[in-house]
Order: sequence, then structure tokens, then C-alpha cells
Amino acid sequence: MRRATAAVGGAAIAALAVVVAAALSFPTAAVAPTTRQVELPQELEHLIFFACLPGLDPGAGDSGTNAGTVTAQQGLAFSTSGSGPALSVRIEEVGDWSVSVDSIGATMRVERSSDSQARTDAIAAAVTPTARSLYNCMAPYRFAARAAPTPRSSAQLLQLYRYDTAVLWPCLRSQGIDVGDPPSRDQFTSSSSAVIADPLSVITLSKKSLPRLVPALRACPLWPPYLS
Repeated sequence: MRRATAAVGGAAIAALAVVVAAALSFPTAAVAPTTRQVELPQELEHLIFFACLPGLDPGAGDSGTNAGTVTAQQGLAFSTSGSGPALSVRIEEVGDWSVSVDSIGATMRVERSSDSQARTDAIAAAVTPTARSLYNCMAPYRFAARAAPTPRSSAQLLQLYRYDTAVLWPCLRSQGIDVGDPPSRDQFTSSSSAVIADPLSVITLSKKSLPRLVPALRACPLWPPYLS
């Protein structure tokens, strides 16, 4: 899985600085082992990442409830990296502290040696539930590039267009997945190199719809069998 990051408070998504200063570690309770991961197309990684971030996306549709106590606080940065047993998530105040959660448990690192134990304990207590929530939300998935078949004729493009508009889009909607409007006929040309409309490029996910994603993709193949 590629590294995904989000800087809170309106800042653009960017890679986080690596903490290299001496740090103190405070292990907490271990995270429960994850079950077998579901492989999803790589295009969905950033969508699931943002759907899993508690309190950041105003369109998340969680009725104001968050899994942890940390929300969209100015200056905090959230990130995930790795996949499978190597998956880890991190919440940090850059240059001050960070809380990381992986399959072993949660660890807090502080850069300022002058910090009091009371402040460190308070931050760990506030941030760890959210870090664990993000980890648990991302852990069931792994992401891989998909090799989609390419239509080789205008007839196959027409078949794909009919499949998308008559089968795929309605199927995903019936499963509770928001994929916007179906592609128009103009998006399909006779060129075998044409960019085909892709529901994953317009899909909308939230914590409420996320559990429906895997069953929806199983019930609604992105490519019809006759073009595979």
C-alpha cells in the first residue's frame, strides 16, 4: 500500500516529516489481529483512507459521531503506511509528538524532553483511540493495481457502454454505493486506446457506506465476463 497522508486544518495533502530526534516510547494495549485482508483496486486507497479518518470529512455521514476523541484539530497530521502485518497509522503534531498504532499496539514518541509526564499522558489518552480507530478501519484492506482488459473494437466499446449504463451503475447504486451519473455515449469512442469511464474515479465513500463496498464490488463486476 502506498503511503497516504492528510494534514488537518485546510492544508494540502503532503508527506509527513520523519521524526529523527530521540524519543520516549509508551506502549499501550495491543491491537487485535486482523482477519484475512480483502484486495481492492489501488484507486480506492485514498478514498478509503479519507472515509476512515474520523472527524475530518464533513460529508462523512456519521451523524456527528467519531470513533475517537481527536477530530479536525488545527496542526495535526494523519498518515498510514505499509500493508498487511506491516500496516501502521500515525497521528502527530510535527516537531512535538506522535502516536503510532500497528499490529503490536500503540506507541507514543515525544521530541521535547521538557514535557511533563502529565501532558504526555493526556495527549496519549486523547489521541490513541483515534489512531486505533484509523488502524482498525484500514486493516481489512490491501490495495493492488488492477489489470483491466482493453476493448479492441468499436463493437466491444459499445458492449461496455451498454454494460456500464444498464448493469454496472444501477448495480452499484442498488448496493448503496454513490457513483454519480453513468457515463455518456460520448465517453466511448471507436479507438482502442480511449479512456473508458470508470466508476472508481467518481465513487463517494463514507464510514457508513464503507462496509457495503466489498459486497458491492463482488456483486457488480467492474468488467463484464465477455470482455475479460
